[in-house]
Amino acid sequence: MKEQLKLLYELQALEQKKMRLVNQKSNIDAGEVRHLWQEICLITQDVATIREKRECLEKVCTRQQDDLAEITKQCEADENKLYSGNITKLKELEERKTKCEAKRREIAGFENEILNNMEFCDKLLADINEQEEILAKKRQEHGLGQQELVKQLAHFEQQLSELETSCRSLEKQVDNKLLLRFRDLARRLPNPVAKVENNACSACRVSIPSSQLSRGGSELLYCEHCGRLLLVD
Repeated sequence: MKEQLKLLYELQALEQKKMRLVNQKSNIDAGEVRHLWQEICLITQDVATIREKRECLEKVCTRQQDDLAEITKQCEADENKLYSGNITKLKELEERKTKCEAKRREIAGFENEILNNMEFCDKLLADINEQEEILAKKRQEHGLGQQELVKQLAHFEQQLSELETSCRSLEKQVDNKLLLRFRDLARRLPNPVAKVENNACSACRVSIPSSQLSRGGSELLYCEHCGRLLLVD
């Protein structure tokens, strides 16, 4: 009987270790990896927004350049008429000259606006490149973090598998009725098998009568206080 209780005590210790490992596994900190992924998603969205903004601005620049080309063409045509010598009336010359000057101012405005937009396009491109560099680093960090998580999980899974095998092996060596009694107690009491240490239950520390201890080699003993099975060394 004592050998059977020793097996149960060993099984109990292994199951306690298994529970601790399960808790440790569930408490693996994946917060940093999740935070990195959230950052990656936000940066990806930002890059997409900046890229879309730049594409729209490039289209605006293209239209402005087309408009500039058309106005420049009109201005050159007006200037050719102005200096062709075919206009003899002073008032008409002044009107034509004023019109040409207005178009030149309009052309200058277009050129400045196009230049500003092109510079802003370059800035947006620089922002995209900078964000993509940050994104690449974040993705690398996230990948390494995921690898570490997988490694930790695999380590716990291996240990749990080994413990499960050891538990199954011990269960096969224990009498079925005793194992059922052990499981029934375990549903009501943590660590249902307690050692007798200094003539007391190691779980509740209540003294065990000598008359009860003398029967430990031939029958199952229970702590009269907490109800646990007692293992008498």
